[in-house]
Amino acid sequence: MPKSEQTRSLVTVWTHYLQTALHLWGSPKQLGQMGRKLLGALVAQGPAMVLFYAKRKLQYPYLRFDEGERRPNAEEDVEGYSAWLARCDETASSSSDGLSLEPLISVLMPVFNTDPRWLTAAAESVLLQQYTKWELVIVNDASTRTDTLQVLHNLELAGDSRVSVFHRSNRGGISVATNDALAHASGDYIALLDHDDELHTEALQRVVVGVNEDPTTDVFYTDEDKISVEGHRFAPFFKPDWSPTLLQAMNYVSHLGVYRATLLRSVGGWRSEYDGSQDYDLILRCSERTSRIRHISEILYHWRAVPDSTASSLASKPLATERARRALQEHVQRLGIAADVVSARIPNRHRIRLRIQNWPSIQVVIPTRDAVDLLRACVTGVQTARYSGPVTITIVDNGSRDEDSLAYLADIGHDVKVIRLDEPFNFSRLVNHGASVGTEPLLLFLNNDITMPNADWLEAMVTQACMPGVGVVGAKLLYPDNTVQHAGIVLGLGGMAGHAFWLNARDSAGYFGLQQLAHEVSAVTGACLMAWRDVFQRVGGFPECLPFSYNDVAFCLKVWRVGYRVIYEPEAELIHLESATRARRVREWEEERFAREFDPPITDPYYSRHLSREPANSFCLPAGKSSYATNQTQSGVLR
Repeated sequence: MPKSEQTRSLVTVWTHYLQTALHLWGSPKQLGQMGRKLLGALVAQGPAMVLFYAKRKLQYPYLRFDEGERRPNAEEDVEGYSAWLARCDETASSSSDGLSLEPLISVLMPVFNTDPRWLTAAAESVLLQQYTKWELVIVNDASTRTDTLQVLHNLELAGDSRVSVFHRSNRGGISVATNDALAHASGDYIALLDHDDELHTEALQRVVVGVNEDPTTDVFYTDEDKISVEGHRFAPFFKPDWSPTLLQAMNYVSHLGVYRATLLRSVGGWRSEYDGSQDYDLILRCSERTSRIRHISEILYHWRAVPDSTASSLASKPLATERARRALQEHVQRLGIAADVVSARIPNRHRIRLRIQNWPSIQVVIPTRDAVDLLRACVTGVQTARYSGPVTITIVDNGSRDEDSLAYLADIGHDVKVIRLDEPFNFSRLVNHGASVGTEPLLLFLNNDITMPNADWLEAMVTQACMPGVGVVGAKLLYPDNTVQHAGIVLGLGGMAGHAFWLNARDSAGYFGLQQLAHEVSAVTGACLMAWRDVFQRVGGFPECLPFSYNDVAFCLKVWRVGYRVIYEPEAELIHLESATRARRVREWEEERFAREFDPPITDPYYSRHLSREPANSFCLPAGKSSYATNQTQSGVLR
């Protein structure tokens, strides 16, 4: 686009935006601040990028701040968390009345030279539990501090028969001491408590409620936060439901972990060679025996952050990371997966890299209309991707009229198939029709406005797709200014569904690293979606009753409900111009039909109900009433 035309377009779009924003906001001060920023961008980057910013603001007029003014995520927001604690009922208070099952829970606590303040607080947090059918099994691992020994002696003298203290004559390490505690435990379930941490008073009660709701559960885990030496709570970790792919990247289960006693004994308890990451090794081995693992979405554990502790920084214990990686390598070997464990994009996190001998063939389906420059860049990005298997490209032309586009499609070459579908736009029908002309086991659906800044993206997606049980894989999509457009879809975010980490900086770790770690999600955008053909056919492809919006979410929900996992893969990074050739609009009738026919869950299993539902504030704590309009949601289904 010539610069003069860019400038005219910029004036038109920005004038429209100012009128809309003034009507919605009524705040000339905010408009002035944005105007100054855009003038600075105009000087620094030219009209093309400023036009991009202005269009984005016009599409999302409820967005009240830009990069640099974003609300910190819940992990970082100390003041926000304090306010949240003050106004929110953290746990659904419950009693033992009416519970048909009241199992004995053994709380295991190995101790070595613990600061008496923290040891006392840890023991008291058990003594004050609302649920009373518990036992506290303490194993003193040959402590030499007299004040630590005095606290243990006081607990022995207190006269509570539920508390037992055992003393080792020689230092064995945390795994040996915990195994000793397990040997003395008589409970049906085993809860793990570090010697300087604290349980919420309802922790065990909430676990027992979970046992009554589903007695077949073998492992429970809860949300957690950290607690400073001054007693201030911070860094809440509102966890996803069971996510085996995320577990391969980090021990997100961690605290509070409660295990069926027979399961722990069947796997042999803890292993000393993994001290420092012994609980990670444990949950990996337990996950090989059972998938009956349940998340309790309440903060029931407070992890003490003292200097040089793992709670303060994983960097304080580098050996723990090395042992975690070794435990994960053994885990994939036991599962029969040929893979190497390597570092993820952020420190102390892991990634499994499959060793694939025979790379599957891929059919890439690209729906398009005109916009030949965009299409050419997309096709070139596929053709130049680093990939060891065969790749075919199918372009579904939906009524191109531009002479340059028609000439390109006519001369594109024998290795690219072009099929025409001259009928009203229906994204689902276009991609379904494109898929029907191929036989390759893997399908990759790409928008024509996708470009590829590096060559590694395709292998990254295929590597994730080849993991057992995976049905769909999505990529990290970036805007041209290197902010995140898509990092998985969250149900209920901004209305029906929205993008996680939207507008975050490309290299931001995100909430507890999730932006940079592969993990399960409920859905991914159809703008870049890889699926196995047999899975695609089993669920009937994309629903053609949803021609414009929510078809990708509906497709992923169908895949999820027949037992396959949907994975977000951050190693596959692409640029998405987003709706460059089609107008963006959410149609109310599609929202209604999606909700009626595809029955999306009320809450996303991989996104905590405690976190914000504002599109630009995913993984942040909610701050009062949301200000966005639900009919303007920036869901990935909009493309």
